[in-house]
Amino acid sequence: MKKHVLLSMLAAALITGCASTPKSALIPDGSNRTEVNSDAKIQDYTAKTAESESNTRERSALERKVDDLSRQVAELKAYIVKLDEASMPKKTKVVAKKAKAKTIAHRAVKKQDAPAKPDSKTPVQPASKAQAAAPQSQPFVASKP
Repeated sequence: MKKHVLLSMLAAALITGCASTPKSALIPDGSNRTEVNSDAKIQDYTAKTAESESNTRERSALERKVDDLSRQVAELKAYIVKLDEASMPKKTKVVAKKAKAKTIAHRAVKKQDAPAKPDSKTPVQPASKAQAAAPQSQPFVASKP
């Protein structure tokens, strides 16, 4: 039993003898520190903030002016259309309405005849009855690799 105690004490001494000694913690002295919130940096920040706020205020004022002018233009256009309708004879009004309806229908047909985008997944709808009677082909769908 004395052998076991002696061997365990020897093993403990060897293990603790091979371990490194603890290092003391380094405490910085602060000589290499740089100020984050120096007076110059604070002044730069306040100048930038004031400039960006004034730019934002100016931009919003300009946007309000543009919106107001756009509204005035729309009102003037509506007024001109009313004046044109009031000054036209009745027969001319009917012809103008037919022409307007014809251009609207022509635009609708143009939109239907427009080719589909290559990445579109829906087929283009035919614009006329003759095209509707034509056999429909399957839309092209690119296979994923």
